[in-house]
Amino acid sequence: MGIYTLEKEKVYYSSDRREIAAIFTNSVSSVLDVGCGQGFLGKVLKAKGIKKVTGIEVNCEAAEIAKRNIDEVIVADIENTVFKFPAGSFDAIIFADVLEHLINPWQVLEKFKIFLKEDGFFLISIPNIRYYRVLLNLILKGKFQYEDQGILDITHLRFFTFKMLKKYMKDIDFEIIRVKRNFSGYISWLFNMVLFNALADFFTRQYIVLAKHKKHDR
Repeated sequence: MGIYTLEKEKVYYSSDRREIAAIFTNSVSSVLDVGCGQGFLGKVLKAKGIKKVTGIEVNCEAAEIAKRNIDEVIVADIENTVFKFPAGSFDAIIFADVLEHLINPWQVLEKFKIFLKEDGFFLISIPNIRYYRVLLNLILKGKFQYEDQGILDITHLRFFTFKMLKKYMKDIDFEIIRVKRNFSGYISWLFNMVLFNALADFFTRQYIVLAKHKKHDR
């Protein structure tokens, strides 16, 4: 493993993801952070007043640090572990740049949704494969080249567009009720605004979505 990869892992595990923490309100009291890293996002959530933050992390070293920052940490592979949380344990379950690393992310979402309270939500962040730089390299240069980090991170097993994520949420009877787009830069954001949001999908590097169980008419 090279030095650059080690640095990448250090950033990944120690990020506090404040853009995600900003979405949470005082109505949330219990959170499950799947792929919690060193627990710094959870630490920010605790500082915001969230009473209990539980984390799941497969990396043992990162998990040991996370134990200092959040209430509980479970060391486990989320795809191959049966979790015994009581149904309705959490107000929110976070998958922050996790689903793209999984063999079967849809099965994982199906497995975890039972642990949400009736009005609970998934908070998911994913890279956008429809990002214009990826498409230009593919169309103009014939390149789909994996990298040390970013959208084509070499550890990514799955790729998402917003439309497909919306479909996957529908498949598990969830609906997306809030979307935040992380643009590639101010110029891209401004250009998109001038074009009345017509190119939003192409300039978005990452989506952050909040999804809840659909309300069915009785």
